[in-house]
Amino acid sequence: MDEAITYRTATVEDALSLCELGQLLNAVHHAARPDIYAAATQDFSRDFPHWSGLFEKPGHVVFIANVGH
Repeated sequence: MDEAITYRTATVEDALSLCELGQLLNAVHHAARPDIYAAATQDFSRDFPHWSGLFEKPGHVVFIANVGH
């Protein structure tokens, strides 16, 4: 059976999940430009200031998708 995908507006409480997902981006960017991008890390909370800052900017909206929830 196919699982439903739902979308919602993310909140600052989702920032650590975004940090974890962001490690995929870190790995790709770092592979291409290690001189300017940080490598992926298991301590993904390192990127919390970057991702949590998105929720503080007027006019910005962050969405998150859930599979099977």
